[in-house]
Amino acid sequence: MKEREWYDDENLITSMLIGLLILIIIVSQSFAIRNQLGLGFMVRSLLNYNSIYLIFLAYFITVKTKFGKRNFNVFSICLIVIQLLVVLASLFNIFQAFDFTTVTNLVLNLVLFGYMTYSLLRDTSLWERFNLMKIPFDKLKNIQYFYVISILAGLSLIFCIIASFSFDTVVMSLLEAMLMIGIARYLYLWLSYQDQRKEQIKEQEEKREVTKEEVVVKKKPRARKKKTVEEEK
Repeated sequence: MKEREWYDDENLITSMLIGLLILIIIVSQSFAIRNQLGLGFMVRSLLNYNSIYLIFLAYFITVKTKFGKRNFNVFSICLIVIQLLVVLASLFNIFQAFDFTTVTNLVLNLVLFGYMTYSLLRDTSLWERFNLMKIPFDKLKNIQYFYVISILAGLSLIFCIIASFSFDTVVMSLLEAMLMIGIARYLYLWLSYQDQRKEQIKEQEEKREVTKEEVVVKKKPRARKKKTVEEEK
């Protein structure tokens, strides 16, 4: 069996996302302390700016537990709703400051929302219940979604570096870009797992059909040979 690369290991990617989210929260709070901001501002920052990261952190920690795996679809829907709120927040940012950074962030979050919906809901009952198959999510292949999000995350980081001379902003933008790419990789691996699972089920069903046909053929009675005239004598 061929050994998987580290970026194809679902558990490792999930653990890296958990560590990255914890790092983002700690770094943002440390910047607030370094800038001598008050305790009230730090608490508001944790509850407002970092609330999305806290929710994502809770999601990735939960899905590694037995409880999270049993209720995976429920937590996935919650994650999609949160990402939709992120898209709306990115849209409001454009009205406040229209530039390459805000536009790229909006497109990035919108593509990530679509990819998240497609990968996490495609094989659930909600996919048919809400007629989501009518939305052309499958125009891009699984790996193409990953590449598009990675490129958009890189562009967003470049635009942020050009537009900002603040060390704090550049560091946070770098960590956020890494987070976006990590989440895209997580979704890519999940969708790949679902595709492999469907292929395995299809192969097993085909093997059962072949086995049934072989059994039927064996059970069929052989036609009796007619006796010749010489044998009758």
